[in-house]
Amino acid sequence: MAAPPSPNPDRSLVAENATAPPSKNISLTVDDTMLLYKPDYIDTEFTTKNIRDFNLMVAKMTDPQRDSICSIDFGGMLMIPQSDKLDRNFSAWLVSGVRVAEYVLHDGNSSVALMDADSFGRIISVPSSGIPVPKKLLPQQKEAIMGLLDMPRIMSRAHNKEVLDNFVGKKLSYAENEEFLCSFAAYSVATVLSPLAELPWEVAAALVDVRSIGSYNWAQYALDFLVEKVAITQKDMKEMKPKITLNGCLVYLQVFYMEMITDGRDRIDRSITPRMAAYQADKIKAMILSSKRGSNTCLLARYGRRQFARTTLLEDWTADLQGRC
Repeated sequence: MAAPPSPNPDRSLVAENATAPPSKNISLTVDDTMLLYKPDYIDTEFTTKNIRDFNLMVAKMTDPQRDSICSIDFGGMLMIPQSDKLDRNFSAWLVSGVRVAEYVLHDGNSSVALMDADSFGRIISVPSSGIPVPKKLLPQQKEAIMGLLDMPRIMSRAHNKEVLDNFVGKKLSYAENEEFLCSFAAYSVATVLSPLAELPWEVAAALVDVRSIGSYNWAQYALDFLVEKVAITQKDMKEMKPKITLNGCLVYLQVFYMEMITDGRDRIDRSITPRMAAYQADKIKAMILSSKRGSNTCLLARYGRRQFARTTLLEDWTADLQGRC
């Protein structure tokens, strides 16, 4: 997928649409039939079990291991918020509000906000500039990579978890630490940034050299992956399928929305970095509840009680996340 278009410098990131009724999410061009849509089951690849396993592994790490992870600019992965249960209805509503072609999120009322690599980097704290993660490999490039490393290890989420479980909490040699970092980056990508049981060759190519991992634009990669998956889910919504599947970095989508609606009454600490660390389970539940219109409405009109309170995520921030852990 191509990178999102640059916003018009003469236009605010928040666009008003006076004709859009608050009960209709205009991102899906909702008609009267869709206002009755309520899927029987919402599946997701971004599971709380995987995040719980991830956080349990992180909790066992030594300080030197955490410092090593920060050295490759993946320190944000050490602070993924844990929820007891992912609110799938709320996540599905957020997915319905993404305008895929424009990379913007609609608030369910009359405003939209631009989602870009910078906002992703500030929320999740992964590199948001640098070399694009490869989208296609030439045959000779793939052959060269096959000769460099054990590809099942770097491509498989399960294999990487096994490697990490064996290394966490231990004093590592230089070679072991290199393997540890490579596996942690791959496991982070496959669990949080782009939930997949098996990473594609193109992504694995960006993980083979530990010292260059932080040179890639992982924020843009993860955002593109999210929007690609959103497009698939929205197609299923438009067809009113009884089962839909959510994928992509849903924690980014949730925190992005919450950052846009939060105001003084929410008592959110604006100095915390990365921004996702300011939203633990109890705060996430409270913010979702404050956005809820009612429980008996259809999925696409269930939330959106609050409007965006700011035009950009940069407002009110007291720290720059670039290079921070």
